[in-house]
Amino acid sequence: MIFSVDKKSSCFLPIILGIIFVIIYIPLWGWTVHVAHEQEQVHREDIMPVLGLEDSLNYRVLADNLIRHHVFSAQTSEPFIHETFRVPGYPFFAALIKAIAGSYLAVSFVQVILTFVTSLLIFFLGKKLHSQRVGFIAALLFIIDPVVVQYTLLMMSDILFVFLITLAVYIYLNGFTSVAPLASSASSVPSAWQALKRMASVGLILGMATLVRPISMYLIIPLVCLELFRNYSSVGWKKRIAAALCILVAFAACIVPWMIRNKVASGVLAVSSISTYNLFAFNLPGYYLFHDGIPESQTKEAFFREAGGINEDQACMLEYAGVIGPVVSGNLKEHFFSYAYFHIAKVTSFFFSSSYESLLTTYLQVSPYRTAPIEIIKDPHLSDLFARHEWVRLGKGLMSHIPALIERIFWGIMFLCACAAVWVYRRSVAVWMYAGLIAYFAVVTGPVANARYRLPGMPFLFLLAVMGIVALWPLLVCLMCPRIEEKKL
Repeated sequence: MIFSVDKKSSCFLPIILGIIFVIIYIPLWGWTVHVAHEQEQVHREDIMPVLGLEDSLNYRVLADNLIRHHVFSAQTSEPFIHETFRVPGYPFFAALIKAIAGSYLAVSFVQVILTFVTSLLIFFLGKKLHSQRVGFIAALLFIIDPVVVQYTLLMMSDILFVFLITLAVYIYLNGFTSVAPLASSASSVPSAWQALKRMASVGLILGMATLVRPISMYLIIPLVCLELFRNYSSVGWKKRIAAALCILVAFAACIVPWMIRNKVASGVLAVSSISTYNLFAFNLPGYYLFHDGIPESQTKEAFFREAGGINEDQACMLEYAGVIGPVVSGNLKEHFFSYAYFHIAKVTSFFFSSSYESLLTTYLQVSPYRTAPIEIIKDPHLSDLFARHEWVRLGKGLMSHIPALIERIFWGIMFLCACAAVWVYRRSVAVWMYAGLIAYFAVVTGPVANARYRLPGMPFLFLLAVMGIVALWPLLVCLMCPRIEEKKL
C-alpha cells in the first residue's frame, strides 16, 4: 500500500547502504586529496575540488572574497563590483567551511556527507511510499551513479541543491501517516500546528534551495496550488490557506532580503540575472544553430549589437536585464512555436545524457600533469538529430560509444518504469509530486540539459522507476516464465 510503513522496521538496510557508501566515497575523497596535492606541485590554477570551469572557479572567487574582503563579488581585485549573477547560497556554504577547516577540500568532504544524508532521505521516502526494498534500491542507484560521484567531489552547487530539494519533499510528505491519495482521509491529516510548522519548514528550505540555484524559484507556485486544492475531507479552506501562506511567508523571508540587496546594488528587484542571461546567451543561440544553421557566436554578436553594444560581462549583470530582456522576448515571440518544439525536443538530453561520459571528462580535466587544453568528450548532439528526425545519423551516433549506449538504454528503462509507476499509483500525491519535479527540472533546463542537470530529479526518478519495476515484476515473470501446461498423456 502506498505510504504504508513496514511492520518490522529495521536499521539493517541503512547500515548496508552506509557500508557501500563508505567503500565507494571515502577512497574517492582520498584520491581527490591526492590529486589536489599533485596539482599543487605543478602549479595548476584549478586545484581540486575546484574544477577548471567557469562555475567552479567563480564559486572559489566568491568564497575567497567573502572570507578576505567580506564582499560578495566575482572580481579578483578592487573595485569589487556587486555580484548579481550568482546567488549567495553555495558561496556562503563554501566560505563557511573553508573558514572553519582552512581548505576547500573540506567542502568536498561535507558534500560526501550530504550525499549520504540524501541517500538516507531517498531510502526513507521509498520506505514510507512503498517498502524498505524500494527505498534501498533507489538510494543505492543514486549513490553509485557516476554524475553523483562526480559532483560530490567537486566544488559545485549541485549536491547541496539536491539535498535541499529532497529534504523539502521529505518534510512535506512526512506529515502523512497512511495512504496519501488526492483526497486524503482524516487519519492522514496532522494537527493544525504541526501542519503549519511543516509548511513553514518546507517554504524555508525551498527558499534556501533558490539561493543555491535559482532554477527552483518557480517550484513555489505548484507547491502552493497543491496545498490549496488538495481535497482534505476534514480540513476547511481557512486551514488550507493558512498552510499555503506559511509556505509563502517562509519562502519570502528567505529570498526577499537578497532581492532587496540586488535592488540596492543594481536597481532591479530580482533574485538573479541568470534566467534572462541563459535565454540570451545559450537557449536562443542554440535554437538558431539548430533551426537556421547560424553559429552560436554569430547569433550572440548580433544580440549584443541589438542590446546596444553591451559585452559579455555586462549581459551577466542584473542592471542590464532590462536591456537584454526585450531582445529575448522579441525573438521568442517571433519564433514561439518553432522554439517551443526545439526546447521540448532538447529535453531528451535530460533523460538520456551519459553520466559515464560526464565523469570521464572530469577525470581527464583534473589530470595534474595536463598543461594544454584537452579534447572534451561531447554528446554527439543526439537530441538535435532526434528533433530533426534524422534516424540513421541518430543510430550511428548512439552506436559510436557502446558504454554510453548501454547507459542510455538503462535510462530509457528507468523512464518507462517511472511512467508505469505513475499510472499504477496514480491516486498518490507523492507519486504526482515526484513526476512533477522530474518534469519541472527537465523542462526548465531544456536546451542546455545534460547529465548534470538531471541530478535534482534523480532521487525521484529512481524512486518511481523502482516502484514501477516492483509493480511490473509479476507481469514480467509471467511473460518470461509462462505457466507450464500439464503434459498430455
